[in-house]
Order: sequence, then structure tokens, then C-alpha cells
Amino acid sequence: YELLKELPLVIEIESTQGLLGVIHADLFGSYWNEAISELGPEFAMWSRNRIRQMNQSKINGIEKVFFGHTPVNQPLLLGNCHYIDTGCVFGKSLTCYDITHNIYHSVPYLNGATE
Repeated sequence: YELLKELPLVIEIESTQGLLGVIHADLFGSYWNEAISELGPEFAMWSRNRIRQMNQSKINGIEKVFFGHTPVNQPLLLGNCHYIDTGCVFGKSLTCYDITHNIYHSVPYLNGATE
């Protein structure tokens, strides 16, 4: 548990597409630098405000932001926010995003898989 406290709330990735962000659950605001500077751990880890409101507004100052935490049936794009938690923890699929080829990849949950 102590190790988890040391992990960043936000990950930024420089890519050929521009700056990409990764946040576990949610981000408040519409300007990337302001939003991440004011982001607290409770909101970043537990909030579902943006997806519950189906907020289509773009987060300015960043090309794409990727979120998990709230399971969706398939990857969901709202503005420039990508929701990619497809419920693996609940026996559904695991989804990732290939930033090189600009595509989602999903694999089904395999109960008891060792490979």
C-alpha cells in the first residue's frame, strides 16, 4: 500500500500524435495544465463525474486523455477523453490503446489463464 502512495496521479506521454495523458478515474476542468496542478488523489482515483455526465467537451492543452475506473462495454470517446476500462476485473475484456497505430486492442478475460 505504501508503494501505491508514491505512484503519480497523472502520466504524460510524448508521442508523434502530441501529448497524451493517463489518469485512473477522472479529471476536473477543461485545461490540462490547470486541471492536473489542482488534481487531488480522491478525485483522480474515484470520481466519475465526466463520464456520468457524458461530457463531450475537449480537454485543452493535450491531444488525448485515457481513463479507466468506470467499466464501459467498449472503448468510449468523449471529446478527446478515451475511456478504456472494459471490465476485465468483472470477467469481461481487457483493452489497451496502441499509440503508434492509433487503435484499440481488446482481449477477452481468461479465467485461470497462466500465459
